[in-house]
Amino acid sequence: MLKDDIEEGDLNRPEMTAKLVCILETAMYRAMREKQYSAVASNAKVLMKLIGLEAKIKS
Repeated sequence: MLKDDIEEGDLNRPEMTAKLVCILETAMYRAMREKQYSAVASNAKVLMKLIGLEAKIKS
């Protein structure tokens, strides 16, 4: 539903992607400072998926 709203709306996709990347990088930095490594890993996974670098799993 959210994806449809974004695609149908008047949102600048590259700008939104850049904002999300910045937010995720900031969250990862803060989590590293607080030694919350599982949060770093979770954010890294989301970031990789966002920019198209997620691992492809063959079934």
